[in-house]
Amino acid sequence: MGAGHYMRTHADFYDNGGIAAWTRTESVTWFGGYVGTVAVIVYDKNGFFIDATPVQAFGVNGTAWGGSDRTDTWYHTWDAEFAARAAGGTLLAVHSWRFDARALVKAAEAAKTLVAALAIVA
Repeated sequence: MGAGHYMRTHADFYDNGGIAAWTRTESVTWFGGYVGTVAVIVYDKNGFFIDATPVQAFGVNGTAWGGSDRTDTWYHTWDAEFAARAAGGTLLAVHSWRFDARALVKAAEAAKTLVAALAIVA
């Protein structure tokens, strides 16, 4: 994330349409807290965007105030039909006080383009 701000997410996809994820949010600056947001963008086998999890927002304080490191677990579930269409996902993390939903759509389209480009190269 830059500026001494770190955010790491790990997500597991399950055949039943569920995602279980954990996100660690950390600031190593004295006074620089922040709020980071994360979502998983899901695409099909052709690399087309099909959906995204709701955005998760997690905030931390600077180290001088305490509460500068936290780990949160979160979940999302789709139905089994959706799970059959899903081929994978991409994590999107944004360092922002306010998350703009339009940014998620733009990022999803960029992810779709990237996946298509990688398929051509492979």
